[in-house]
Amino acid sequence: MTTKPHPKRTAAELIALYPPNEEPLPDAMIQEPYITDSLYLARDHLRERSDVLMSSNTFIYYEEGNRRACVAPDWYVAFGVDPATIREVESYLLWEVGKPPDFVLEVASPSTWANDLGWKRDLYARIGVREYWRYDPRGGELYGEALVGEELVDGAYRRLEMGRTEEGVTWGRSAVLGLDIHWGEEQVEFVDTATGEPLRRIHEERLAREAAEARADAEQARADAAEAELSRLRAELRRQEL
Repeated sequence: MTTKPHPKRTAAELIALYPPNEEPLPDAMIQEPYITDSLYLARDHLRERSDVLMSSNTFIYYEEGNRRACVAPDWYVAFGVDPATIREVESYLLWEVGKPPDFVLEVASPSTWANDLGWKRDLYARIGVREYWRYDPRGGELYGEALVGEELVDGAYRRLEMGRTEEGVTWGRSAVLGLDIHWGEEQVEFVDTATGEPLRRIHEERLAREAAEARADAEQARADAAEAELSRLRAELRRQEL
């Protein structure tokens, strides 16, 4: 006996069955500056890749047919996916995408830290998230440490090696992102593993370079317009002299 395949649902049908996260989460105001800053830099770093989804505080549904089986990481990254298709349904449906996110980062807050260390950690391991990172804006007051990364090995998380610089900056390496993640002075910083350059500096230098190029283009356009006008006036003068 053969079973008929389920007809593919439309985006509107999927949204109705698995609604997106539309309500503010607890302590969102506390976490927001740290989440948006780190997500912005990581997204900018990977901006040329079309197969990457990065999202913040949106639902990941992990059991088809169960609208309660969902989790909203502070931010997550999935490689080798079609981001446009995922955004169309406004949630990450694990069975539709065909794979879990590769990277999850949680930010400690008074109302969420215990979940990050408890059931969320167990869930991310169960659904197959390759790397799970946590950082604590209070320097470890809630998590017990400011920054920690873990990798999935044989279905369980194993702590990644964390280092400490002479300046007291804690750091670890994310093989998934190809970045070193640093914690120092109440902010997470990302560093390109290949070049050793902080993403913030790379981003600021690129913006400065693009601004300089835009100014040069504008100056060239004005010079070209002035030259064209001068040529027109000369041609008009020659015509009048005939």
